[in-house]
Amino acid sequence: MTVAVLDKYHLAISAIVVVAMQLYFFTIAVTFQYDKVADFAGGISFILVALLTYGLAQVKYAQTHDNRQFMVTLFVCIWGARLSSYLFYRIIKIGRDATFPDRRSNMIRFAVFWTFQAIWVLVVSLPIIVINAPHNSIKTGAPKTMTTLDTVGCCVFIFGFIIETFADLQKYAFRSEETNKGKWCDDGLWSMSRHPNYFGEIVLWWGVFIVSLNVIEGPEYIVVISPIFTTFIILFLSGIPHLERVSDHRFRNNAHYQLYKRSTSPLIPIPPSLYIEVPGFIKMLCCCELPLYNWMRAHPSDPPEAAPAPKSS
Repeated sequence: MTVAVLDKYHLAISAIVVVAMQLYFFTIAVTFQYDKVADFAGGISFILVALLTYGLAQVKYAQTHDNRQFMVTLFVCIWGARLSSYLFYRIIKIGRDATFPDRRSNMIRFAVFWTFQAIWVLVVSLPIIVINAPHNSIKTGAPKTMTTLDTVGCCVFIFGFIIETFADLQKYAFRSEETNKGKWCDDGLWSMSRHPNYFGEIVLWWGVFIVSLNVIEGPEYIVVISPIFTTFIILFLSGIPHLERVSDHRFRNNAHYQLYKRSTSPLIPIPPSLYIEVPGFIKMLCCCELPLYNWMRAHPSDPPEAAPAPKSS
């Protein structure tokens, strides 16, 4: 029964491909102590899952061409190619966060990272896997593109993709300037959000889920876990909390950073002049200004180097 369900959606073969990809790149990283392939492996895995499931659907029903499947597959491939190439190029030019080499030196922690990356790819790819399921190519009740849901989902995806892309480019340009070395980025979108790239990431995956609403039914609604999982890990796990702690430890004694922290939304881009006037309780409820993002005060658990001499913005 389980095998039949997995085969129906090509989930089993997708899992095998993703795990094999992570194992392959993990072996390279461990053998050569070369962590620069990690982000590249994640993005490429998304592309492979999208192309694999789309291709298998077309092979099974050779006479059927589904525009929705093609559209979503193309979106994910463009997103994965941009993200993986950008992250790979950035790490070659600028380098990785200092926390990653520490993880690499510990084999168990390093393996956990790659395992989590495989889980991340599979869970977030669920809408694509279900949309590209062979039976959704010929489902008589499924409307063909472009429906209202397709239009809304596409617009949401494109909006998120543009935000994420511009945020990455603006931050890269900022960090490429020698005069900005050791400063935090507050240019462009980063002047209205402390993490606009994460905002774009969350938005675009909700866009993919909206498109999937055209075809999913019954148990297939489990695909909503994709944007929820993306939102959760960014808001509560390895996304914003880690970066906020690092920045607060580094710049907490800088008056300009203190103002930036108070006047800039952690996620949703909002003009600083407006955001700074919003009551704290409303910021927490509506703008994701969560207590776990505040490390401005020294804490006994902080490492000795957590509060260096203040640096300018």
